[in-house]
Amino acid sequence: VALLAFAALTTIDYTLTDTPTSYFLHALFVLALILVASLLLDWRNRRNPRERLTPYLWPIVDCAGLTWVLSDGDGLRSPLVMLYPLLVLVTGFWLDTRVILATTATAMTGYGWLIAQPRPWGALRVDLSQHLVVYTTLLVTGVILSLQVARARALRDYTTNRR
Repeated sequence: VALLAFAALTTIDYTLTDTPTSYFLHALFVLALILVASLLLDWRNRRNPRERLTPYLWPIVDCAGLTWVLSDGDGLRSPLVMLYPLLVLVTGFWLDTRVILATTATAMTGYGWLIAQPRPWGALRVDLSQHLVVYTTLLVTGVILSLQVARARALRDYTTNRR
């Protein structure tokens, strides 16, 4: 659903703005790759739900795809940068604090990769405070979500043991 929403927003943006056709097609191509990878990871997870690698692979694919789209587009100027915290939040469904923290680190790495890239977007000077806000948002989101998942698991274990 998120990929379809992102594809729809990309299409609307392409229709209403002067977004280059090459970038639009590239973004849709990356979305298609992420969709195929997601379907394969979902199949792998359903086939062997106890397999522990899939929860770590999925966010890597998502973060790499987002970083790829951003690096070929507006990069740090794009509001899509704020999808990194959303990717961290989505990993909460795995109910595994290690997966959440690993995703947080992956999202921070993806954002860092964007910072390190030469700026094809012109002489954009991104303020250091923006980077600190993004990194702090990612870190705080990951930590708070990890604590919430740990609390939910503790509550589940407590109520299960009382029966």
